[in-house]
Amino acid sequence: MVPADLQALVQDSGPFALAISPVEGREQIVFRHGARTLPEIYRKARSRWRLPFLVTDRATVTIEELFGRADAYARLFAAHGARQGTPIAIGLKDDSDWMAAFVAITSLGAVAVLLNETDRMTQLETARCRMAVMDEAGGIDAENIIDAGLLLQARGQHAGPPDCDIDPEQEACIAFTSGSTGRPKGVILTHGGLTTGLMNMMVAGAFAARGAGNARIPGSRPVVPTILLRTPLSHISGYMQMLLMFMAGGRLARSERADICRLIVDHQITSITGISDEEIEALLESPEGLPSLRSIAVVGRNLPARLRRKVREKLPNLGLGAGYGLTETNGLVCAIGNAALDARPHAVGPLLPTVECRIIREDGGECAAGESGEIRLRGAMLMRGYCNEEGLAGGWFSSGDIGYLSDDGYLHILDKEERFLHTGDARISCREIEDAIQETLGLQEIAALPVESAGGERLLVVAVTGAKGLAGIRDTLTGRFPAQVIHQAQFVAAERLPRTASGKIAYARLRQLALAS
Repeated sequence: MVPADLQALVQDSGPFALAISPVEGREQIVFRHGARTLPEIYRKARSRWRLPFLVTDRATVTIEELFGRADAYARLFAAHGARQGTPIAIGLKDDSDWMAAFVAITSLGAVAVLLNETDRMTQLETARCRMAVMDEAGGIDAENIIDAGLLLQARGQHAGPPDCDIDPEQEACIAFTSGSTGRPKGVILTHGGLTTGLMNMMVAGAFAARGAGNARIPGSRPVVPTILLRTPLSHISGYMQMLLMFMAGGRLARSERADICRLIVDHQITSITGISDEEIEALLESPEGLPSLRSIAVVGRNLPARLRRKVREKLPNLGLGAGYGLTETNGLVCAIGNAALDARPHAVGPLLPTVECRIIREDGGECAAGESGEIRLRGAMLMRGYCNEEGLAGGWFSSGDIGYLSDDGYLHILDKEERFLHTGDARISCREIEDAIQETLGLQEIAALPVESAGGERLLVVAVTGAKGLAGIRDTLTGRFPAQVIHQAQFVAAERLPRTASGKIAYARLRQLALAS
């Protein structure tokens, strides 16, 4: 069942009209008027050459500067042997150089390997990468390293954009999952998958905005769409927002400053995607009103009900959205906005029109509406597969997330499979435990997970609090969950929770610490 507002967005006469086209050997739903490759998006962005694109605390970089640099880097990479299909790793710290390198590599038809800080040598080996663009050569064993000195020399070389014939099914980049619950995987993404994912994000944003109504503050002046980017560019919420702003004509703001309210005012931020609960609390306490801010969104999780109510009370004109997407799906596969989110606080939205979804029981059967199981997805936005692993069976991606589809077609996410605590015949979601603690006690820095013990699984709860706070957590959970589970649970106070580079709680590291103790 597709909501009327969502169906209206993809009507034949509009920019999001749909079509059927062969993708990865199957007939799939695609966007009729959408770009098919990344260079098509770049050509559109180049037409706005004088506009600022990247705004930082130190400088502003225009489209002309960014793409001029990308063209020079493309010539440099080609001179070092880069061809279509050549994997080239990006390990640069400077945001503008990172962006220019990404544009250069994908414009050549080469494959951008997006290194994060986890284990770069393993990532290079996973991607079978022999060429890398790094700030310096030290610590990386690659045959062909292009360092910051060579990049600086190349900037003085004027060059036009590469003229390459790129197929939509050609590989564009390899991104690595965050590794919050296990080992990071290399995800192979095609040009067509990325561009479909970007169009999905635009539809999702338009749908969520319709659900929110007119969030603009009366009397406020129009502002350029400006997204405050809080995650690394190598993470899906980084590079996809970069590409989205190329498409939409907006700009990105980057800053390491902690004062989010000051950032919003200084850079005229209109949207924050992937905002943390702590940052939302700061917005609520701002005395300045933040007139430029139009919307905030959390992705892949439920916003605590307590925070959602406070946003409604203190910032009634602010658009509030949620959604669900993964690196493997090139962004969002569903989204939900203000009014619908208020009515369905645990939903992440209806499926977007390009997305197929099945909910599968443990016995392999397909779940009925309202019955929970593993979420499996299919569509033109999907990855090709993981590095050095077999492809997707029948085009279906097994997400590892547990959820259900309600009668009205809305997807609800319960938790990841590995975050369910098994006790007897029951399964308890650790997310449900975290939500109970956050809602009752107001603690934000809390992590619950199952860990192996001599008698099977037990619950581990780690919180940034003192001994008194731990006692309050135990009291909160007593009576809500089986007595034996709480009796055997381990409660640990910590100064901070370990997090991945993208800001997610690193549950895998917490589990390792628990096993080592």
